[in-house]
Parts: sequence; C-alpha cells; structure tokens
Amino acid sequence: MSFTVWGGRNITVAMETMQKTGFRKPSLIAGWVGAALLLVAGAYGVYWTAMANGLQAGIERWAVAQRDKGVHVAFGEIAVGGFPFRIRAVVTDPALSKQEARGTWTWRGPKMTLSTRPWEISQGHLKAPGRHQFTVERGDETRTLDLTAGALDLVLIQGEAASRPPEMRITAKNLSYHPQPVAGLGGLTESLDLRIEAPGGLPRTMNSGDVTVWRDNGGTVEIRRLEVHHGPLDIDGDGTMALDRDLQLEAAFSLRVRGFREAVDALRAAGVIRAQAAETVKTVLSMLAAGQGGERLKVPLSVQDGRFYIGPLAVGRIPTVQWPAGR
Repeated sequence: MSFTVWGGRNITVAMETMQKTGFRKPSLIAGWVGAALLLVAGAYGVYWTAMANGLQAGIERWAVAQRDKGVHVAFGEIAVGGFPFRIRAVVTDPALSKQEARGTWTWRGPKMTLSTRPWEISQGHLKAPGRHQFTVERGDETRTLDLTAGALDLVLIQGEAASRPPEMRITAKNLSYHPQPVAGLGGLTESLDLRIEAPGGLPRTMNSGDVTVWRDNGGTVEIRRLEVHHGPLDIDGDGTMALDRDLQLEAAFSLRVRGFREAVDALRAAGVIRAQAAETVKTVLSMLAAGQGGERLKVPLSVQDGRFYIGPLAVGRIPTVQWPAGR
C-alpha cells in the first residue's frame, strides 16, 4: 500500500508494520480495561455480599436484643437479595408481643421488605403493605385493631453530620381500620404523609435514664410535615414535641383543617355529639374560619401538664407515660 506526496516521491507503508503498531495496541488496552472491570466487579460483589450478610445479621441481633428486654420477636424466613443496586431483606410472618403488669400486647404484620443502597447505607427503607393486627389484653378485656394498608413506606435517614439530623418519613395510602378510630368519621385514611426530624439526635435507649439525658441536652422532635386525608377531613400542619420535667409529653402544633363542618355533621349523625352542641361547634368554627378568610381553619393544638388544648381551651387529658427504669 502506498501514498503519493508532493514532488512525486512515493512512500510505501508496510501493512505488517501497521499491524504490529496500530492494530495490536487497542487490543492490549481493551484487555487491560476488561481485566480492571472484572477486578472492580469482583470487589463490588464481595462488598455487596458482606453488606447483605450484615443486614441479615443485624435483623437477628435486633431480635435477640428485644428478647432480652422481654419483647418476644418471631418471624418466618429472611430472604436476602437485590443485587446489584440494592441490599434487600424480605421478612415473612413478623410478630411482636410483650407481657406486662397491666396486660399483654401483640402485633402481627404482613411480609415486610427492608432495603438500602450499597453506597447509601445511612438511609434505610421499610415497606409493609397489608394487614397489621394489634391486640391488647387486660384481665378479661381484649381489644383488637385491624389495619390494612394499601401502601405503607417508612424511610429512616441517620444523620452523619450535625447539619443532617436523624429523619423519619412515613407515607401511607388507603389505610382501612376495624373498628373505626372515631365513630362517624369513617374507617379509611386515603393518604398520610409524615416527616419527623430529631435535631438533637435520639436517646440511646427508651429507659428513663437515657431519656432524661436526652431531654436535658435539649432533645426535641420536630414534625416538619403532617398531611392527612381522612373521611371528610383534610389536615396539614407542623409542630414540635418535647418532654417536661416529669418526662411527660409537651407539644405544640399548628394545623390547617378543611371539611370541619362535614366532620361535625358526621359526628352528630353517629351520636358522638348532640345536635345542639354540633350546631354550636359549627357556628363557632365557621366564624373562626371566616375571620381567617376561607374554608380552611387554622387550629393551634397543644399538650401541656397532661392536658390536651385547642387554643386556650383544655378539652381532655392524655395518658401518663411510664418509662422503663434505667440509669
């Protein structure tokens, strides 16, 4: 093969030389690249396997720790998978129960999926759609709540720096209850969106000693988002929760509520409130909403000294929290 250049001089380039120099170098480079990719893939496979085994071992260690605290933990099988982009554990037939002085409580749930990304292990996902059954037995009395979720997702983000506090997000769709949580308002929550942050971190354990340290260090729980669509009610808002000197709940919320008139009518029809009281409540709430310029009513809610307040009005008491003994 030859090339003709200016001046009529011919320069002949041998094909053998091109093969030795130009053709073999790309093949050599491709071989090295392929070997490097195989090495990286092998290392990633080892890393993924170690992380997957760690997830399964972590679930089993958690179960042992709960049993040491008197909580009976049971489940069927743990199936690990998700390679290469996720580490996923599917747990079948989960159940928790504990016998206490006041009685026994039990929870049984559907198949649950726990997962994380290998490169983002500080963020965990839990999916648990299906039937959740809660039972409380006290003496001769047994109460059961059946909850079925069309979708139930929980995301837990462990903050790795002071600028990123621990965060939990819960989203759910089509939550149906039996019996109804509040008579007259229906047994279906169409959607729930809840985002919680703990700027000061979380207590190491839920015993009274660690909870006291957490409170003394300024521990709070911030409700960054709360959106609920249940029956006639459309609620959204935010709030803050903390503990008082007796380790009891303190809270302040600002909620915006739509559908309060329909809710009051439903409560009256169910016999929860009397007709005259219902008309009074609707009149007052309508006047408040009109003063705020619309159908959405802004309601301040708070908890203090064991009482639940709507604005300045105490409307009920909340149960006392009994924390387990600790240092």
